[in-house]
Amino acid sequence: MSLGGEWISDHIYELEQSQKNFELIQAKAEIESSKNIWTTKDGKKININEMDESHILNCINMLKRNHSPFANLYIPMFQKELKKRYESAF
Repeated sequence: MSLGGEWISDHIYELEQSQKNFELIQAKAEIESSKNIWTTKDGKKININEMDESHILNCINMLKRNHSPFANLYIPMFQKELKKRYESAF
C-alpha cells in the first residue's frame, strides 16, 4: 500500500473509532437520562431532583449554547422536573 493509502486507511480507522466512541457516549447518556441522572463537569453523577433550580437552568443553557447532541435527551428531562416543582408549589 502506498503512503497516501496508508494515511487514508489510518484516518478512516480513526473516524470509525470516533463514531463508535460517540455511539457509546450517546448510549450512556440515554441510559442516564432515562434514570434522571445528570453527570456534572467534574464527573459526579446526581439525580436531577437533587439539583437546585439554578443548576438545572444553567445546564439547559449550557446544552443550548454548546449545541449539544444530547440536548434532546436532557432538556425535556430538565423541563419536566422544573414543571413538576412549579406545579407542586401551588
